[in-house]
Amino acid sequence: MKINWGQKSLLWFKATRPKTLVASVIPVAISGSSFWGKNDQLSWVILGGCLLFSLLIQIGCNFANDYYDFIRGSDQNRSLAPQRFVAAGQIDSSTMKSAASGMLVLAFVIGCITWYLVDAPGWFFLFGLSSVLFAIFYTGGPFPLAYNGLGDLFVILYFGFGAVEGTNFLLSLASGLEYHSTWELSLGTGLIINNLLVVNNYRDYETDKAVNKKTMVVILGKKFAILQFLSSLIYTSVILPSVFHLSYWNLLVLVPAVSSLVVLLYSKKKSHYEISLALASFAVITFCSVNCISFLSFH
Repeated sequence: MKINWGQKSLLWFKATRPKTLVASVIPVAISGSSFWGKNDQLSWVILGGCLLFSLLIQIGCNFANDYYDFIRGSDQNRSLAPQRFVAAGQIDSSTMKSAASGMLVLAFVIGCITWYLVDAPGWFFLFGLSSVLFAIFYTGGPFPLAYNGLGDLFVILYFGFGAVEGTNFLLSLASGLEYHSTWELSLGTGLIINNLLVVNNYRDYETDKAVNKKTMVVILGKKFAILQFLSSLIYTSVILPSVFHLSYWNLLVLVPAVSSLVVLLYSKKKSHYEISLALASFAVITFCSVNCISFLSFH
């Protein structure tokens, strides 16, 4: 049956895995609002460049995951997980590979332009390049991170420290201001975003174990995954406001996050896991909202 343009567009939109894209948008939004709350200057062009770079990196990574997981046979019998489009035969594998490459090349170009506009140092160019490469190496290459227990580290480093501190650093250069690290905020952002991965890996425990995909959950067990989720939640909702003096509205993150965890523990069907992931995503959005509002109230 021939698929029309509208159906193809919807198919590719779903392939981006839109429920997970908060992971790329929110670190940049938090960093931008934090910077603007402390300073009178903000380069919207540079902020936009950072946002596009982060978003395209994640979309490219999601496309690459769809392709490489299919190549490695990891998408077989994934009845509880969202549909993968190459494995389902809805998108040709070579087309998906080209789309992933295209997204990452576009991200690289935008990153280079943003880097050039602020005259950033050479080491930062290498950091941006590593973001592009690791988006491929997450599931591709001879030592894929997601298959060797390093997926969580990748998320925390690049969607936490990389996206938050990288945006902060470039905005500082663009405004001619001294750079001040916000590492505690970067860590919190990375941890709450990584809970999305924890939910996914908890759900896929059996199928990942069967195909020797050694996620942290497979290596250390489901109880560790619950402890990991709770530790991240305690840091973002309790330690950040009480120790690092961020807004106590961060306690609101507990509502969707704990709900996500409860649903996860009692999930039996695909729809249950989808609800858990949606609630975990809402926890990330809540974390972003309360902190952005708090930062901007000082502007």
